[in-house]
Amino acid sequence: MSVPRLAVVGLFLIVHCCVPGCGGGKGGRASLYGTVKFDGKPVENGSIAFIPAEGVVGPSTGASIENGKYQTPAEQGPVVGKHRVEITAMRSTGKTDVKGVAGSAATGPSAGGAVNNLEMYIPDQYNKKSNLSLVVKPGSNQENFDLKSK
Repeated sequence: MSVPRLAVVGLFLIVHCCVPGCGGGKGGRASLYGTVKFDGKPVENGSIAFIPAEGVVGPSTGASIENGKYQTPAEQGPVVGKHRVEITAMRSTGKTDVKGVAGSAATGPSAGGAVNNLEMYIPDQYNKKSNLSLVVKPGSNQENFDLKSK
């Protein structure tokens, strides 16, 4: 797992799983798996979060997206009920900056201390301002997401 991806997953866990009321829901937890595509192509690396809707008691949960697939086992999965879904994914802009040197750019193998610039390429309508939702049922659930840029 790359450092930027590890940071995104870590941030997700801090923000979404450390909230008051992180107890189990009345209907228990369920397993959830599926695919995530953006403009017809699998999302290579990202994260998916399941946030209980109003009236559903339980913790927010999530999973890493790898090669367009995600999976949560029941013991770590979302509680039964309606959830808002947030999907995030970063990609390289193709530019690099040298740490500690304002306005500098570097490329190539000798660019020690260089950091790849990353951008969030999934539109806000699928994460910060997500309009995605799903209803989790007891047992195993499959939910595929085919996101569009326009």
